[in-house]
Amino acid sequence: MAHWSALDLRSMRSLQSQSRSQQRILNSQASLRQRVLASNQASNVVSGQAKAPPENEVDVLSRLSEEELCNLVKSPPALEAGDEQAKLNLLSMDRTPLRSTVSCPEWVLVHIYNLSETFVGANQVLTFSEGLAIGGAFHVGVEVYGAEWSYGVYGVACDPPRAETAHVYECSVFVGATAKDPEQAAEVLFRLCQEWHGRNYDVLSHNCCSFGRRFVEELGVGPMPLWIDRFARTLHGGRDAVRHAGKAIYRGVMEDVPAMAEVARPHVERYVSDASAFAARKRQQASQKLHQVVMHDMPAMIETARPHVEQAAFEVQKAAQQKAQEGYEVMQKVVQEDAPKAMAAAQPYVEQAMNTAMYHGSNAMSSAQEAMQIAAEALHQQLFGEEESSSEDASPEAMEAEQRPMAPMAPMAQAMPTPGSLPRTSDPLPDAAPFRASSLQGSSEAG
Repeated sequence: MAHWSALDLRSMRSLQSQSRSQQRILNSQASLRQRVLASNQASNVVSGQAKAPPENEVDVLSRLSEEELCNLVKSPPALEAGDEQAKLNLLSMDRTPLRSTVSCPEWVLVHIYNLSETFVGANQVLTFSEGLAIGGAFHVGVEVYGAEWSYGVYGVACDPPRAETAHVYECSVFVGATAKDPEQAAEVLFRLCQEWHGRNYDVLSHNCCSFGRRFVEELGVGPMPLWIDRFARTLHGGRDAVRHAGKAIYRGVMEDVPAMAEVARPHVERYVSDASAFAARKRQQASQKLHQVVMHDMPAMIETARPHVEQAAFEVQKAAQQKAQEGYEVMQKVVQEDAPKAMAAAQPYVEQAMNTAMYHGSNAMSSAQEAMQIAAEALHQQLFGEEESSSEDASPEAMEAEQRPMAPMAPMAQAMPTPGSLPRTSDPLPDAAPFRASSLQGSSEAG
């Protein structure tokens, strides 16, 4: 059975999640479920205080044949009712964000979860701050070909990607694309399921992070970044150092002084016992100190830094508003001062153009009236002109007007006015010559 130590960071919520994962596999593999039920009675639900997981739910995948496991790789479990899948937050191995929001089947992704809501803030500071990543307390799972594979006290588990409910999803790290096809990946998993049994789980040395590192290497990609499991490896190194120190002391005394072994044995055993108790106390104190740093000191530091961050943000906002005000004042000056000056400078030229246009328009209207008058007279002459021309009592003034030559038109350059010589647009135009239609009416009455 797995050893439940004081440093075990597992929670009942995690055990229930692992149990649900094994139940999902049992429900999808009918033949496997029949074999399990035939050899074990139904287990009780994991609840209350920590206890060994039910035998029929442990190492479920290790009971599958290689063909059944290959089918599971090709047809990974889907989300069930009530399951939630976190949105993909993809990073490179050096913690640089990647833009991709979907993954290819052959991509190998290491999904990283915070152990609980309590560890979210501490993990952010220790792992995702600028500079060296110290590492945090994480749970990991490895995704390939549409399924996420992880390890715990229930053995190897298979779940839909990013659907872990016992932990808080943080991000996913792309470690490469495997060259192995689904059948070859199933061979690797079959071998790992036979090696990584739930009873061998250890929270520091033989855990989900070490399984993920081994699986990534077997797929021919990676390696998994060191910052992911540095926290567990560091605690494991401290624990092994204490164990090795005690063993070395005991071995040295017993081998170097064989003649005094029987005399010194009680003292040595008592010393080893005291050393072990001392190491246990120090380990407990270190654990408590680490807990205090993570749970109290680090949040206090964050709260202390918060006013400075807010002040910096305020200064940035203030500077932006000042620049916007300066831009508004420059624009207001252009609108209120420069634009009126430009309009005043252009006004003489606009008036000149308008006066020139009015002058030529007046000449055109006069010419058109004269042309209409001549056309009316020509029409009248065409209709009644022969009788009037033969009449002897034609007026000498009319004959003289007909014989008077038309005055030549002034050249265009001489007729062009200069600015200010013509009336402004508000002055009335001179009256045009009236149309001589009365003569046509009188002629028609005389006829």
